[in-house]
Formats: sequence, C-alpha cells, structure tokens
Amino acid sequence: MIVFMWSMQPSEHEEVKDWVLAVSMDQKAVRELPHDERDTYEASLNNAHTGAASLPCVITGQCTCLSVSLSLCGYCHAIVTC
Repeated sequence: MIVFMWSMQPSEHEEVKDWVLAVSMDQKAVRELPHDERDTYEASLNNAHTGAASLPCVITGQCTCLSVSLSLCGYCHAIVTC
C-alpha cells in the first residue's frame, strides 16, 4: 500500500473544507461518475450488467475493456495481453 503524506496549513485545510461543503450543497452539481462503452464506471474492471471481468492495464491499472488476446489500454495506450 502506498501512503501519501503531506501537510497543509490550517488556513488551506479550512479552505478545502469550505469548498467541499459548498459543492456538496450545490443542487446543480453533477453527481455522476463517467461511464464507458459498457455503460459502467470507466475505471471498473467488472461490467456492471454482465459481471464480466476485464484485465487491468499493467501500467495504470485502468480497465482495458477489450477481450482480445492483445489490446491497448484505453487510458495510456500501452499494449496488454489478455
């Protein structure tokens, strides 16, 4: 597991908290995750409708979304084997 540690000034922390609160209260804010051609969240390895699993890109971990023996990662375009 990779843990990222950084520090914020108290004023920056309050600014972020205020922004999160404002966005969460905004009725016009879009609360939807991006979907791909499977009509599934684009980073999901499992199809929400069929349960079929796709292999992740070995570089980014993003779903390749292809079921061929050799494919390209849709995110970084690296060649992956399925």
